[in-house]
Amino acid sequence: FSFVRGLMGKIEESAIKDLKELENLKRELEKNPAAKIASHDISYYSERLKKKKFDFTSEKAREYFPFEKVLEGTFEIYSKLFSVRFEKLKGYPVWHKDVEVFAVKNRSGGIISYIMFDLYPRENKYGHACVEMLVPGRSESFGAKSPYIAPVGLMITNFPKPRSGYVSLLNHGEVETFFHEFGHLMHVALTKARYASQSGYSVKWDFAEAPSQMLEHWVWDKKILKLLSKHYETGEPMPENMVVNMLKAKNHMEHYANLRQLVLALFDLLIHKGIPPKDVAKFYNSLVLKHTGIRMPRNAIFPAGFGHLMGYDAGYYGYMWSKIYAVDMWSRFEKEGLLNAKTGADYRKWILEKGSSMEEMDLVRNFLGRKPDNKAFLKEIGVIPNSKV
Repeated sequence: FSFVRGLMGKIEESAIKDLKELENLKRELEKNPAAKIASHDISYYSERLKKKKFDFTSEKAREYFPFEKVLEGTFEIYSKLFSVRFEKLKGYPVWHKDVEVFAVKNRSGGIISYIMFDLYPRENKYGHACVEMLVPGRSESFGAKSPYIAPVGLMITNFPKPRSGYVSLLNHGEVETFFHEFGHLMHVALTKARYASQSGYSVKWDFAEAPSQMLEHWVWDKKILKLLSKHYETGEPMPENMVVNMLKAKNHMEHYANLRQLVLALFDLLIHKGIPPKDVAKFYNSLVLKHTGIRMPRNAIFPAGFGHLMGYDAGYYGYMWSKIYAVDMWSRFEKEGLLNAKTGADYRKWILEKGSSMEEMDLVRNFLGRKPDNKAFLKEIGVIPNSKV
C-alpha cells in the first residue's frame, strides 16, 4: 500500500497534465471549449496527439514490422546475447495448423528446450497475450547425473494473421508486446532449476514480470530497430526521421499509463484487503474518478473483464514493483551494450537459469554486482532521480 500510494502521489499531477493535453486537443478538434475527455476517448486522442507532437503514427510504422522480420531479428538478438540457436521443427504434433515449434539449441547443437508460437486470433481462443510453461524444466530423478527434462514454453498472442497476398504487420506496440512475452519464454526455455516448482518463471509473484519488462527496452534502441524492421514491400529500412520521431514519442502519455497501472493495483489491493464492497464496479469507477478525474460510464463494469483479478489476488501491484528491478537490470545492458555477450551470459546465469532456486533479491544482486535500487526506475518514469519511494 505504501509503495502504490507513495508512487501515485509522485506522478498523479503529471498524469493529470497528460489527460489535460488530450482534453485540449478534443476541444480544438471538436471546436467545443466545454468538451470533456471520456474514458473511451483516451486511446483515440492519444494517437492523434502523438501524430501532432511527434509526426508519428503507429499504423505508418506497421509497414516496417512484418512479423517474419521481427522474429528473425529477435532470434538474432537472443542468439548473440545467450549463445543459443533457434531451429524450426516440422511435423511436431500441435493443436492448430498456425502453431509453430522451434528447438532452442546450444552452440554445439544440443537441444536445450522447445518454444511454441500460437500467434493469430481465431474463434474461442484466449484473447490476451501470455506465455505458458507447458513442460517445466526439471531433473528426472534425485541422482547427481540425473537427465534434465527439456522445458517447453508456449507464447499466445493475437497478432494480425497473414493471408493470401498479405503479410502479418505489427505496430511498434505489438513488437514491444512480442519482446515482453519473449522474455517470459526465455525464462522458461533457459531454466536449469532442479525442481519443477522452482523452474522458469515460478518465482515470487512480484518478480515474475521483471525479466520480460527488462527486455522491452530493446525495441527502443536505434541499432536494434534496424535488426527488427524493413518495409514489407520494398525491403527498405525504416527512415531515419521515423525512427527519431518514434523514439521521441517513447514517453508519450507515460505518466497517465503508469497512474492507470497504479489505480488497478490499488483497486486489486483494496478489494482483497477485507470484505469487498457489494458493488465493485461502482467502487472501481470511484477510484478512477478520484485519481484521474475521468468519469466512467455509469453502467461500466470494468472489473468483470479484469482478468488479472483471478490468480493475482492482491498481487497486481507486482507489475510496477518488478519494473524497479527490470529497469535497474536494464541499466547494466545500457552501460555495457545491448548485444554484449558477457552481460547476456551473466543475465542468463543469474536471472533466467535459476528460477526460484535462490532468493530473487540475491539473483538481482549477483547480476548487478551491487544492491538493487530504484534510481533508474524513477528516472525512467519521470520522477526526480534522487527521490525515494
